[in-house]
Amino acid sequence: MEDYTSNPKREAGPRLEIKNETVLRDSEPPFSPSFCGNDRDVLKLFEKNSKHWGYKRSLSDLDVWLVSHGGVASEYLYSYFEDHDIKLFPSYKHNRDYLCHLGNPEMVELIYPSNTPFLVIVGDFWRAFMSMHRRDYLKMNIAKNIFGEERCVMPKYEDYVSKNPNDPAGIKDMVRTYTKLPNVVFLKAPYSKESVMQAAQLLGLDKLQNLPSLFQGFEEHERKSNNTFIVPELVPIYEPYKELHELLDNSNVPPVWTSSQLPEALRLYLIKEAQNVNKTSVKR
Repeated sequence: MEDYTSNPKREAGPRLEIKNETVLRDSEPPFSPSFCGNDRDVLKLFEKNSKHWGYKRSLSDLDVWLVSHGGVASEYLYSYFEDHDIKLFPSYKHNRDYLCHLGNPEMVELIYPSNTPFLVIVGDFWRAFMSMHRRDYLKMNIAKNIFGEERCVMPKYEDYVSKNPNDPAGIKDMVRTYTKLPNVVFLKAPYSKESVMQAAQLLGLDKLQNLPSLFQGFEEHERKSNNTFIVPELVPIYEPYKELHELLDNSNVPPVWTSSQLPEALRLYLIKEAQNVNKTSVKR
């Protein structure tokens, strides 16, 4: 049987640019610029940070852990639910900033809270990239996803493509990672009021509050990023996700699904991707 949830081994990429290296809080563990280029060192530092900041404990205190690749209006969901006494992000800003886009499989495994359900927002990749690029967040959010460390920022988008041509932003890894875990609900971007309500029910939030009352003031927002406007430097980083983007836009993939009931089209796609990764690894 094919294992569509297997995550390919990562390889060291080009030298990375370190952001804000000299403005760290005294309470933060020592940070070395050299660790970013080596996956083992990245994982060790993440484990150290996890213990220092209490990542797993802070996630265990949530009603739902909200994760996304960024650029999909997750902030609005966070704010809306927080205003209604439902916790989706850690209240401690450091933990929130570092964990809201985490998709690295080994790091997620380290801090996975078995008692907390997950809401993973995925899709609408071009406009998501455009949104983050416009706000100068894209490189940083990719670094959070694949390194678990926002200060590991590659100087150029092409550096991410060179490091992992098949998954430069770590989105495929993110989907594979959370597909393997129980209690995960996927929400397709862009979401609607109806799809968020469906996700909330699957997450068990109807046990915490009356859903019609909870969503009474919920508003849908139009995307600011134009889906047809082209930024040439973003094209190479988007191209590996074009097929997945089209698949998620297909009517055969519902707006909400769970890790235990994967849409057939997505299941077949992940199997094919795993086979492609294995073939590439053999060639190398």
